[in-house]
This record gives sequence, structure tokens and C-alpha cells, in this order.
Amino acid sequence: MVSLFVVVLTGILFLLVLVSLGFQPKINAKLSGWLLFFAAVSGACIYGYGYSVIYRSIPQAIMRALFSVFCMFLGRNEISAVSAAPAFQNPAAQVFIYLVHLTALYCTASAVLTTIGSRLLKVLNLALINRKDIYLIYGVNDDSVAFAEKLQTKDNVVVFAGSASNDKEGQIVRMGSILFSDPSAREADEDFVRRTGMHRGNRKLQVYCLDEDPGRNIKYAKQLCESLKSCR
Repeated sequence: MVSLFVVVLTGILFLLVLVSLGFQPKINAKLSGWLLFFAAVSGACIYGYGYSVIYRSIPQAIMRALFSVFCMFLGRNEISAVSAAPAFQNPAAQVFIYLVHLTALYCTASAVLTTIGSRLLKVLNLALINRKDIYLIYGVNDDSVAFAEKLQTKDNVVVFAGSASNDKEGQIVRMGSILFSDPSAREADEDFVRRTGMHRGNRKLQVYCLDEDPGRNIKYAKQLCESLKSCR
């Protein structure tokens, strides 16, 4: 009976971890930030104490502890190296140690999925565009990204058109928006209009030209209007 309980509970917790990895990027980024801090501080305390008991040399204990903390985030544990420490003989302490290691591994998995899965997320968001209102923002800068955060809801999708730095692109992805930086999007041609489906009249389309150059904003708005007319 106990074995069955352990198996079922482990399965439930594993599923909860998988579900949390699928949270909206903006939520997942905040969660991972707090968990990263928790894992790093807890790991430093665990291995710092453990090696201070085992090694007489303080520099050696510090360097080994630092190495072990980094290993946590790579899915490798050094628990056996500090298991002889008196405080770790308590079952509750052992549970806490494994919890810290699982948290570190979760942070790594979350970072990998965010990096590798950004393109997949873009494809999924594009598939959902047909069911949502579109807010198109031309120009990627601090003001336009901050404005987009206020617009973003579950009932719409915010689409950016323009060039962006890696930091800005990551920020856009984390809040669940889509960035198009190809020439077609920057020029608002017919191909871009058809790709996003904004020419269809079954959803609301709002356009905000927020580039830092007013002249480019006017040019983009005119070109977008022409492309929309051509596609209808």
C-alpha cells in the first residue's frame, strides 16, 4: 500500500512539473527566477556546510562546494560526497536536499525549453491568431514593449513587426507575443498580411506605429493600408 502511494504521488508531482513548464513564458520566467535563487542559495548552504565538515582546508571546501552547486544545474548531484555530515543523517534534511536538486534541474529544463521552444511557441501562437483579435505594433523599443504588456490578454495576440535585439526578442517571447523581423514584416507587404491573417474581417485589428522615427511610422501605415486593400 505504501509503495502504491509513493508511485502515485511521484506520478502526480511529475505531471505538475510538466504542466508548470508549459506556463505562459511571462509567468514561467518569474517562477524560474525565484526558483533559481532558492536553488542556488540552498545549494551553497548544503554543500558549503557539508564540505566544511569533511575538508579541513577552507579554500578546498569553498571550491568543491562551488563546483557541486554548478553540477546541480547540470543534473548531476554530489550528495554522496557530503552524506557523512551529521546534519544530513536526518530524513527530513535528505528530503530537502533532493528537493533543492530537483528545483535546480527544473530551472535548467525551463531555460532550455524557453530557448529551443521559442520558434515552436511562435508557430503555436500563429495557429491561434485566427481565433484572436490582433494588435499589430510596428517598432521594437522600450516604450512599445511596455505598451504591449498592457495590451496582452488571453483574448488577443500582440504581433510586433521590426528589428529587435536579443534582449528585446526574449522579452517579447516571454510575455507571449510574436515578433516578425523579416523584410516582409518590416515592409508590411501582402505576404506578411496573409501570413498573419489580419486581412480577414472576422476579428478586430488594431495597429500602432511606434517606431522612434515618425517618418517610418507614416510610411509603414500607408503601406499596410495598401496591402490590406490588395488582400481583400
